[in-house]
Amino acid sequence: MSENDLDPALREYVHRVVESTVPGADAEARILNSVHATALGTGSQPERRSLYFGRPLWAVAIAVLTAAVVAGSLVVGFAVLARPARSPVHPPPVSARATPTASAVPSPSASPVTPTSAQWVSRFVPVGDVGAIVLGPASAYVIVNPTTQNGGYSPALAQIDRINRSNGAVDHGGTFPGAVSLALAGGYLWVATGPSPGVASTKANLLLRLNPLTLAVEQRTSIAELGGTNNLEPPDLAAAGNMLWIGYGPHVARLSAASGATIWTRNVGGTGSVSSVSVDSIGRLLYVGFDSDRPSIAELNATTGATLAESSAYFGYDLGGPQLAAFIGDVWVAYATGNDGTNVELQASNLTPSAGGVSGLHTNGIDVFRGNGILWMSDGMAGELFCADEATGAVRASFDWPLGGLIAADSAGTVVGGYSGVSFLRTDPRCYS
Repeated sequence: MSENDLDPALREYVHRVVESTVPGADAEARILNSVHATALGTGSQPERRSLYFGRPLWAVAIAVLTAAVVAGSLVVGFAVLARPARSPVHPPPVSARATPTASAVPSPSASPVTPTSAQWVSRFVPVGDVGAIVLGPASAYVIVNPTTQNGGYSPALAQIDRINRSNGAVDHGGTFPGAVSLALAGGYLWVATGPSPGVASTKANLLLRLNPLTLAVEQRTSIAELGGTNNLEPPDLAAAGNMLWIGYGPHVARLSAASGATIWTRNVGGTGSVSSVSVDSIGRLLYVGFDSDRPSIAELNATTGATLAESSAYFGYDLGGPQLAAFIGDVWVAYATGNDGTNVELQASNLTPSAGGVSGLHTNGIDVFRGNGILWMSDGMAGELFCADEATGAVRASFDWPLGGLIAADSAGTVVGGYSGVSFLRTDPRCYS
């Protein structure tokens, strides 16, 4: 199988994935050969992949490309690679479906791509590709992945910006190589960095405490011992009030929100690595997803770290692991299946399913977020955003969104980070009904 045998759009995805991480024709040939080999052997049940190429998301890329070959369609989601706090493999620029709006702010480097559903957008700030987003009372903080000269994305060039929520003004905090996750706790902005191609070892595996106003680094703490030598997933931060947690490798730790010092550490991941961490809004229950079935999801007492419940059910653990959004009394889980993606609601304390399965066919890019009592879902590959009933998962409103969606919401509003910038939304009133 040669690259000429692939659909042109799929071939462009392969080019971009290869160029952004392992440049060179030899690497591209290995990817194409793997797609061909796995397509011939794909069955009805997900198969565990071991082809990581030095990054955890290569396994997801191969699974998604394989499904696209088998199905003959690019409907299969690639946006599962663009979860907050993940080290993303990025899709190509948005197609001509996206048209600029009058409210868009011009970009100094390129014409910004703005949402098609302009009626939903009160302000668009074209900072670049957003890899993570967290909201403070007055500011939105984002990790930005600038585009390189060859059109790829380098984790070594990751930046942190602060966006004024009132007027859209942007303060640039400089370069933070390997930055993958953000949290606000204890009056500080916390940043976790992970190992990635091009990131110096001295810059990786760090927890950084930043001044939230100046974005100056005030403290550096190593988190390498949490990851372990076999860790392949990047670190993931979670916060509630003045409490801070991190998941890395098989470990989950509660950290001091003042100093970053470890309060407790638990190894609950068995042979797997943490794919997602989410805590309920009152900081009572902490949920952890793993790229493993031992367990696939664990529920912990957020204060003490005691394990309260575990599940070994299949939640896409061989395709990047589950992504979580914790509410009070339940947690919503989004995961890839290889050919499409779905979600499920799990009850607190026993992790038994009670609702889920968002209506319609969705890609492996389906994701879930908590925001101001609303269950938000996005499907980056299909180009859609949804607001849903938290108790049932029933969609209340949806709209086209071709830019990729990392959603952050609070009582002051909803903000979406995408491939080309940050959008401040006018939320449909039906989302609150």
